[in-house]
Amino acid sequence: MIAQLEKGGGRSAEAAKELGTRKDAETVKALAKVLHNPKALSDVRVATARALGEIALPECVKPLGAAAEDADFRVVDAVTEALGKTKVKEALDPLSKAAKQMGVSWEKSIRGGELIFTEYKLRLASFGLLADALASCGDAATALPILQKTIVLRVFTPKEPYTVPTDERFDEIPGKARLELVKRVRACLEKLADPQGRALLEAIRGAYPAEAALVGECEAGIQAIGGE
Repeated sequence: MIAQLEKGGGRSAEAAKELGTRKDAETVKALAKVLHNPKALSDVRVATARALGEIALPECVKPLGAAAEDADFRVVDAVTEALGKTKVKEALDPLSKAAKQMGVSWEKSIRGGELIFTEYKLRLASFGLLADALASCGDAATALPILQKTIVLRVFTPKEPYTVPTDERFDEIPGKARLELVKRVRACLEKLADPQGRALLEAIRGAYPAEAALVGECEAGIQAIGGE
């Protein structure tokens, strides 16, 4: 199965699915070797991370964490999602590393104060995976600063404003991407249930007051979290 995984393509995905059902230390060890192989194709490393996510044993955290700063954002996304599936607090440190790498990808995507809308959509989807994973690991004291620094201060309240140029065919994409991200941030904050999460939603709401659906998500989240 490992040999099939290493071939890439459809066979790799099939092997990863099967390996993900084998919840034992030997399988985790074998998958770790593939994930950390610098010669492995990106799609192979992605499939491997997903297999570890399906296994979701605490022992998966260490090998996944070692790939949290991979240069390929697709690998980082898969690692992030897999870490969230472990649902253990030990995953928070590697998730912090993944968040930093997502930040690097975000900064590299901005050129001349502009971010192409397709890149914008991809980066926000990555941040959404991060929010999901932080919610699953359930530690507000660690998660809130990551959410604020990685997502809120970059996407919604940046020190240096950016634009996302579109044309008439795609002008709805940025707004939809923002709304989807806010939904996931809201869900994360509600699950963490820390009153300090209100401030993050208030900041997002204040940044895009003209986007009614986004504002509505923020206000609903603020009410659900409660506190002052």
